[in-house]
Amino acid sequence: MANPRGTVNFNEIGYHATTFLRQASSTGAIDYLPSPTVPYPASTSTQLGYAASIVTAKTARAGQAGDVLLGKIVEVSQDCVAIQDKGYAYFSYVAGGTAPVVGQGVICNGSGGVKVVASGSEYAGAHTICVDLDATNLIATILIR
Repeated sequence: MANPRGTVNFNEIGYHATTFLRQASSTGAIDYLPSPTVPYPASTSTQLGYAASIVTAKTARAGQAGDVLLGKIVEVSQDCVAIQDKGYAYFSYVAGGTAPVVGQGVICNGSGGVKVVASGSEYAGAHTICVDLDATNLIATILIR
């Protein structure tokens, strides 16, 4: 029999989401795609699951390269966006020199995912930490504190 403790699932442990205004134009705009056949609140966005950052007071955007990670885009409406801003979240990453490192902080990579915080950066030790990497699927498990 397989060890039931051999696999850890971080999904939604400590999950918390906050609603922010949605950056609707300019760099980092979060798209809103209303459903023509299903009434509110059904909508979607091509950026669900993307890394997000703060752009101005109370307004979130899709994270640009080097932005401080606010959290993960989990829901989008016409004016607002819900961001998972606490708990464990899964993000994509790009293999290579900017790939997250277990035990280190991450920032937005500009492609919807995350990258390692450069050594000596002002964001080192920020409110995020990489706790696991799936090198096959390029998925990082990040604790957002």
